[in-house]
Amino acid sequence: MPGRDAADFHESSYTHDVAACDSFDDVLEEIIEEKWPSKWPREIMPAQIKFCRRILRAYLESGHSVHVDIRRMEGRELLACLIAEIIAAPNARLMARCVDFVFSLGVQLGMSETEIAELEGLTKATASNYCVQLKKVYRDDKPAPGMKSREAVAKYKELRTGRSSRGPRQEWPFAHAFKNAYANN
Repeated sequence: MPGRDAADFHESSYTHDVAACDSFDDVLEEIIEEKWPSKWPREIMPAQIKFCRRILRAYLESGHSVHVDIRRMEGRELLACLIAEIIAAPNARLMARCVDFVFSLGVQLGMSETEIAELEGLTKATASNYCVQLKKVYRDDKPAPGMKSREAVAKYKELRTGRSSRGPRQEWPFAHAFKNAYANN
């Protein structure tokens, strides 16, 4: 369109947008060019880019994900990660409520984990599990307001250790006889 000013293009940006503009290959090539040692010959760069592309694709296709340092993320990138968490969750509405709780966004007017679980018709443990995972990934394991402190969690774990409805574990009474009878065969 000849009448449009270049600054008005939504395609132009100060930061790359992997989802819309730059392909995986473009981003990879830019990173390799940026990190390429000055002493290395530039003629081998295309072969190195191909090799790195194959390795990264194999790694990502194997089910692994790239670790992202959340503390370095800002605004839009962090929002994109949180929306991806919501979309990927088995219960997206529960995850959205837990994101609101962990980040104290106030959309639900300060609803607790117990209230979230009751509203969704689930156990408190399920809601707590979602919140704990968000806390570990996005808050560097610092509890959100309304969550138990690290000390309280450790104390509760200490008190619960060894307590179970089935009692302490015991060795199978016939293990010794079974081992003597069949171990030599």
